[in-house]
Amino acid sequence: MRDNCIYNVLIASEDEDFSRQLEEALGEFSIQGYKAAGARDFYSLLEYQPYDLLLLDRDLGEEDGLVVLRRLRQHQDLPVFVLSGDQDCRSQLAVLEMGADDCIGKPVSPDLVAAKTRNFLKRIGFRDHGSKPSAQRWHFSGWTLDATTRMVTGTEGKSIKLTRAEFDLLHALLHAEGQPLSKMQLADAVSKGSVQASVDTIAVLVHRLRRKLGGKDVIQTFSGVGYRICTT
Repeated sequence: MRDNCIYNVLIASEDEDFSRQLEEALGEFSIQGYKAAGARDFYSLLEYQPYDLLLLDRDLGEEDGLVVLRRLRQHQDLPVFVLSGDQDCRSQLAVLEMGADDCIGKPVSPDLVAAKTRNFLKRIGFRDHGSKPSAQRWHFSGWTLDATTRMVTGTEGKSIKLTRAEFDLLHALLHAEGQPLSKMQLADAVSKGSVQASVDTIAVLVHRLRRKLGGKDVIQTFSGVGYRICTT
């Protein structure tokens, strides 16, 4: 394992040569790959440690990759890129509707998959070298955000329900530690895979967060700049 790896990615594919090449390509971006040769290996490795992303081949031999995806989505919100030989647009859209963050057509270069993985993780990770998001908790305006459970709780321990986009936007603002972020920066933080957020979407998300968190003072507007979180 590389000492400087800051992301862990699980590769689930029966194609051992492709998995090996992909693991090497990921390593060039300081991403540690863990190979699962089939569905059985995948379920075992999934319990081994937390992962930042799953690269899931539809062809897992004894079990269809989409069955694995469906089961995974019942318990986890782990980001997933599905690798599929089915190039039909409707089939790829169906994969996204099942909860995948992206659907990559096969055959495909391992280097391209690694580059897509690197860009995705940089966009949503908010991770410093040597630190894990599971250890990150932020306290602000009477609320606590826990990156491990992806929950936001008040002083009395009552949690509020946030959508993925709302949580990611709030997470980005807190990670900025009081510095204002532009709408474009927040759009990048909220976007996942093929789902790209617009700057107009950010205003809507901020409005919803303010309503759920108790007012405009929690997220402050900086005219001509963007938004910042009130951490007091």
